[in-house]
Amino acid sequence: MTVFAGIIKKDGNTIGDEESLEFKACLERVSKKVISFEFKEGSKYLLTINFSKEKNYLTGQNGCTSIVSGAPILTSSNSLYDALSELNCVNSRDELENTLGLARGVFSGVSIDRKNSKTYVYTDKLGVRPVYYYDFNGHIIFSSLLSFLEELPTANLAIDESGVAELVSFGYCLSNRTQYRYIKRLDAGQYLDITDDYEDVLVNNYWDYSSIPVKESLQDIDVKELYEIFIEAIKVRIDADKPAVAFLSGGLDSRALTSCLSKYTKDISTFNFGTQKSQDNDYAKQYAIKARFNHHEIILPKLKFPNWSKLISESLDEKTDSKFNNLHKVVWSGDGGSVSLGGVYIDDKLIKSLKNRDEKESISSFLSQLNGAFPEKLFQKRQLRRFKGKVEIGTRNELQSYPQDTTKAIYHFLMRNDQKRHLELHFETICQHEVELELPFFDSVFIEKLYSLPAKELMYHKLYMDWFKNCPEFSRLTPWQTYPGHIPCPIESKTELSYQWDNGPINKAELKEIFSDYLSLLNSTAFDYIDKAKSFFFMGAHRLGLGNYSYIMNVINRLNKIKNK
Repeated sequence: MTVFAGIIKKDGNTIGDEESLEFKACLERVSKKVISFEFKEGSKYLLTINFSKEKNYLTGQNGCTSIVSGAPILTSSNSLYDALSELNCVNSRDELENTLGLARGVFSGVSIDRKNSKTYVYTDKLGVRPVYYYDFNGHIIFSSLLSFLEELPTANLAIDESGVAELVSFGYCLSNRTQYRYIKRLDAGQYLDITDDYEDVLVNNYWDYSSIPVKESLQDIDVKELYEIFIEAIKVRIDADKPAVAFLSGGLDSRALTSCLSKYTKDISTFNFGTQKSQDNDYAKQYAIKARFNHHEIILPKLKFPNWSKLISESLDEKTDSKFNNLHKVVWSGDGGSVSLGGVYIDDKLIKSLKNRDEKESISSFLSQLNGAFPEKLFQKRQLRRFKGKVEIGTRNELQSYPQDTTKAIYHFLMRNDQKRHLELHFETICQHEVELELPFFDSVFIEKLYSLPAKELMYHKLYMDWFKNCPEFSRLTPWQTYPGHIPCPIESKTELSYQWDNGPINKAELKEIFSDYLSLLNSTAFDYIDKAKSFFFMGAHRLGLGNYSYIMNVINRLNKIKNK
């Protein structure tokens, strides 16, 4: 539950009072929080906002200072103080890489090594906890909040054409890109190496999952070890003396997580959010009753583009139960399970398309199956020339990490991009909801084990179901939702309930509401890129039920993420 920001003048000149006050005011304005700690020395100025139970900053006896967001988990104690102490003892690039290489958590941070005149800025092995950096006009500015860099009065927000095209197509940018040319995001297992009075900023890798050797076949012992690693991932994160709070859907990820969590704490409160009676909330309720959890089912009138962390934060605030009083908002989440362990999005058709000898056709098919094709028909002709072909190039580059194994290449693409960016909204709005997530499916030891296994074994939840057999028996006594085409749930539901992936017709009220939402956005900046007449024609057809063009709303909302100055 922390954020940070920093500025370094690459010429070594001292940061003036006026500049530092403007910098501080910007972070407080964006976060709507008060600064917890600031470090100012010569050409460096660091700030952090902390609303967790532990201090996220520490200055060691050697004068080194570190600030961390999240939990690196460098030792079995999961002590943030211990992690900060370890980071403050780093005396070289090799020592930093060795220390970060031990981390199994989701985190980002900055360390100032006074002795060697170095500053290091880093993220976790998968890059889930973001760090954005802006290298322009003699300054290197970094922050865990993109909105902070967007709001800096001096920031150059010229667009990155590849980043914009990818944002529109996938909902996120690939690799280290953002929608801005001069703002980058640290990629998986990367760190910035900044030397005082030296204008070059090095971007180095301390970890690379693609270098892990892949076994030829899956053995029973691998499934057992994978489960034991997951249990360890829970044990190093849990505070058994406090009640646990968790998201609970009708699917497998949150079920597997909470069933394992229940081995170490008996006080678990679960939350499910929905708009109607469905498999998701009904299956969650059935399971929660069987597990004897303190379950909360919240039915909302609308649930469009939800911020799940904001919803559970508000729900916790509303609870009058004394056990929630003064409880830091730490929430367990099954995020990451379906892709990392369940092989979601990878199927035989997708693999076959990438093995096609016609590279252009295979990439096009790949994007289509991932719903990542660039919506050319929507764009103005003059804008289309800027973005056409960018998504294909970025995708091709990302898939080249495993040229010898097409299935593993797709898996790596999804982990490094889809999963890395999966929680961007959560982290970008953390100052509003103040929720910290416990994410054992993103545990780096767990992910490392998965990378060592043949990717074909993950497809269709094949490995997942073998692994799930190790979870407590009560987790398999009630039905759960499954992905289309994946191994089905062996327990039949006795009631007809709506399904998460139903593609049935949208009712008239929803069609009217979607069109009304579209009309309210006609004056937004998205139409600097989109052809308004074409979009109106397609959305009009959607309003009349003549076709499903709801994807246009996604395109508009994604383009509206681009800030103009």
